[in-house]
Amino acid sequence: MDIRRLSEADKYMLYGLLLRRKRPADAELRVLEIMRAPLNLDQKIDAILALHRGLPGASPGEEEQTAELLRVGYGAGLRPDFPGRPKRRGRVVVADPHPEVTRLLSKCSLRWQLEFVQAETAKQALYLVRKLRARLLVCNLPMPPDDREAFARKCRERQSQIKLVFLAAPAPGERAAESGPPNLYRVLPKPINLNQLSEAMRELLES
Repeated sequence: MDIRRLSEADKYMLYGLLLRRKRPADAELRVLEIMRAPLNLDQKIDAILALHRGLPGASPGEEEQTAELLRVGYGAGLRPDFPGRPKRRGRVVVADPHPEVTRLLSKCSLRWQLEFVQAETAKQALYLVRKLRARLLVCNLPMPPDDREAFARKCRERQSQIKLVFLAAPAPGERAAESGPPNLYRVLPKPINLNQLSEAMRELLES
């Protein structure tokens, strides 16, 4: 697969697809090392694809099947609809340098309505918010309280209807804020409570 022909948005989608693939435990550890290595996005994707080629039972057509998913619309935040399963309502950008929160959300009660896409930095998040027309952004990046509203405004400049959830560990002696400006963003304390996070997302999307 020649990833240089893909758009930046499709590269991020492909990266997310690769992170969700099932692998043996030793291969999963190697993927974690690749994720945390000082590599650019293309290099990370190439390294994970090379790892997959060396796995026992790897299919020669596996990369083409992944490319086909992008061509038919998976990379645009869409999955095939199945009878009895609600159609997806939109995309959520998860701003987090590590994939744990994205994986967690991919298992939550909203997983059939929403597609969760990881962005490793605030800059990548802003790019994907506009490119994917995201409905929601979940931010797990270190961000002082004074910067949250400014970041929310930048997101709104790129996608006027977007809502945000900030995950923040309060400083010693400080109680985490429970909400930001009405119907714009919420601030939830860490450690993450998945039920609380899912409910906050649902309320913002319905507001």
